Amino acid sequence: MRGSLGMRGAIVLLLAMSASPLSAEPEVYRLGPGDEVALTILQRGESNGTYVVQDDGAISLPGIGLVSAEGLTLRDFEAVVTSKAAETVRDPSVAIQIVQRRPFYIAGAVSQPGGYPHRAKLTVMQAVALAGGFGRRLDSGDPLNEMVIGTRAEQAHADAALQRGALLIRAARLNAELAGDHDFDITPSEAGLSDAAAAPLLEKERQLLTTRLGQKERQIEILRSNSAARQEEMAAHDARIAQQTSMLEELSGELAKLREARDRGMVTSERVNDIMREEDNTRGNQMQSNILRNQSRVAVIELEERMVDIEAGFRESLLTELRDTQTQLSSLNNSLRAEGALMEATGSSSLSNNETIGQYDFSIIRDDAPVSGPIGLTTRVEPGDVLMVARKSVSQ
Repeated sequence: MRGSLGMRGAIVLLLAMSASPLSAEPEVYRLGPGDEVALTILQRGESNGTYVVQDDGAISLPGIGLVSAEGLTLRDFEAVVTSKAAETVRDPSVAIQIVQRRPFYIAGAVSQPGGYPHRAKLTVMQAVALAGGFGRRLDSGDPLNEMVIGTRAEQAHADAALQRGALLIRAARLNAELAGDHDFDITPSEAGLSDAAAAPLLEKERQLLTTRLGQKERQIEILRSNSAARQEEMAAHDARIAQQTSMLEELSGELAKLREARDRGMVTSERVNDIMREEDNTRGNQMQSNILRNQSRVAVIELEERMVDIEAGFRESLLTELRDTQTQLSSLNNSLRAEGALMEATGSSSLSNNETIGQYDFSIIRDDAPVSGPIGLTTRVEPGDVLMVARKSVSQ
């Protein structure tokens, strides 16, 4: 019975000491092999999708090429992709988000050793909880089993709530973009988040809103400016064509008079031929002016079509993102209900004791080398780490 109570205390301690990510400050996460990211480039639809960082630390993007991601933060990686995309498109709008972190691994005296997706600010105690607690057989109806399930449900519920808040903020930003608004209004409480958790998400989405709208508006403004210049060219060609038409009318009248005068022997044929050549040259110049005028007109039409295409493509991209966001929100709402039901079913207990936890030693292998210094319950576990859990011998 003593051992059972100790184990219950261990699991409750894991739950009690696992700080909710909703109140935590955002960590600086650096990409590495195995990370899965979602990438969107507004002007390059063929590059949009989810990608896994390969063993060489790079991602191959269609239409852009190989881009190194290892060791970069998301913002740094966005900057690199933006720079690469700018080689082929003007003012690319790039957004990158983590879909799933590369796993960490846990082995030894835990119920379910293996690899698990990493989560923000993961600690040893949270890793043990994810692996089903310390190694012992968990029978149906065992109070320890219920505590393990409750612990994992608590963590999953907190993660889902944070993701839901981020998606609600994103949806607010997308709706603002659709309306052409340069800001959006959603409070942390409306997103179900604390002020501390919501602040970086709101800042990121507001920056993204400003960047994307600004880039679209700059593209439209450039096209509008080019269209205005082409329209000025058309006006200049029209004026030149009108002048040439007037000149042709004058030359035609003069030529008729000269022919009469030539027939009466008053002027030479050479004079008539000079006027005919001038008339032919003017007519040729007018034909060239008409060609240039039509080229300017075609350019104006193409520029206007490009403006329409940009607006339509921008709107379609936003609608697709919004639909995807709503789908993810629906899935997360279902997850929150399920995890909430599990938490309610397993209940909660006051902190018991950590006798069982004291019976275990921990070590971490990182980059093929052991981490130096003491490893305790609050020690951080990084992506790719191997956490070893060992039961202490009786003599210890």
